[in-house]
Amino acid sequence: MKLPAFASGALSRTEVSVTWLLLWLGVAALSVFLISEIFESADPAIDAIKSDHAKTEAPLLPYTDFEMFYAGSTLARSRNRDMLYDKPTIVRQIWIARGYRFADIPEPIDPDSPDNIWLRYYNPPSYLFAWTPVTFLDVRDAYLVAVWSNVVLLGGLAVVLGYVMRWRMPHTLLLLLGLFAFAPVYFTIHHGQPTILIAGLMAAGYLALRNGRAVWAGLLLSLTGIKPHWLLPALSLMRQRGLIVPFLAGCFVFLALPFVILGPGALIDYIRLVLDRGDGDLTNSTYGEALLSWSGFWRALTGEPQPLLWLLTSIATLAVYARIWLTAGAAVSLAAAVPTFLLIIPHSHPQDWTLMVTSAALLLSLRWSPLGLAGTAALLLGVLIGANEWIHATRAVEGGATRVYWVSLAAAGLLVWLAALTLVGADRDEIGNAPELAGA
Repeated sequence: MKLPAFASGALSRTEVSVTWLLLWLGVAALSVFLISEIFESADPAIDAIKSDHAKTEAPLLPYTDFEMFYAGSTLARSRNRDMLYDKPTIVRQIWIARGYRFADIPEPIDPDSPDNIWLRYYNPPSYLFAWTPVTFLDVRDAYLVAVWSNVVLLGGLAVVLGYVMRWRMPHTLLLLLGLFAFAPVYFTIHHGQPTILIAGLMAAGYLALRNGRAVWAGLLLSLTGIKPHWLLPALSLMRQRGLIVPFLAGCFVFLALPFVILGPGALIDYIRLVLDRGDGDLTNSTYGEALLSWSGFWRALTGEPQPLLWLLTSIATLAVYARIWLTAGAAVSLAAAVPTFLLIIPHSHPQDWTLMVTSAALLLSLRWSPLGLAGTAALLLGVLIGANEWIHATRAVEGGATRVYWVSLAAAGLLVWLAALTLVGADRDEIGNAPELAGA
């Protein structure tokens, strides 16, 4: 029997109400989970910061990276700044920053010995010059400045991501909870790394581009080169009109020009330093334990470095990204470039994965079909869970066990998902060709 029109309408309204109720219950449950992850991620980092700062004898700050930046910035303001990228000088300066006396430092120093091979910084001189004011402080006090600077930058990143998301709810709420629940963020703060700043610059650069300010976009994106390999995602946007000239100008002014102060010898040393890392991330078992790239994934899964498997999966990853880039707009092109390079660049550490929050904001800011949104959000959540679980997995790998680094698989799955949406000819907005960038 056919239902009366009013009864049919009442049933439809009931179905809609139930759907919305289930949706908001899901949002509430996810929010509770993310809040619990905030405490799980933040508490160990806070304890580690306190423990490292409390140490008053050499080696100072034993489990952070900050003393390396401190050493470089101290050298950058000294008369020996032309030796800024000389390996033995770098290692000696880091030993001094860690509180060792000159008499305790072996001479001649071997920068490639097992005790010294990790003592490096690869940042361009502009970044090291920027930190020179804090080197007038004791290294432990300077470390607290770095920690609180990253905390302030994290707040700024949250605001920029909110604007990228257009403060749309509940998407923005969940994204920001995910930001504060993401273990790589706290890894970055603990180690004094600059990747929160890079994530903010990348998000702000995209936001400027979306608002039609290509000059500002190019300049902001050029600053992501404070870790040089993070210039690569920005290259995905160079087909946008008016972007390439300010981007190249920014790279020249902020990254290349400071070498004039140091002299040509420093530039040669820097090139040697970067190239000298060689294939260690691919063939060194100890290096591989700490990586979240395909190199680290295969090392953890098989118990041994697997450079051939890294190469094959990296080629496949680039092929998937190429498929995305050929069809997608600016947001998805940039968002997909982040996990692509996190997977294929061997030197991919937890702090680098902080940039996934910018990738997530770009993707969640777009108009997707319900299926597109659900798949994207689920895979982003998989990245978060995998990254938060990684610290436990890597400890097992260090102990000789084999593990699956789920964060790598989740990132690869996200790329395949985005490629699939382009393959089936999804709506242009669904794959990231946002109207405000049309014709940009």
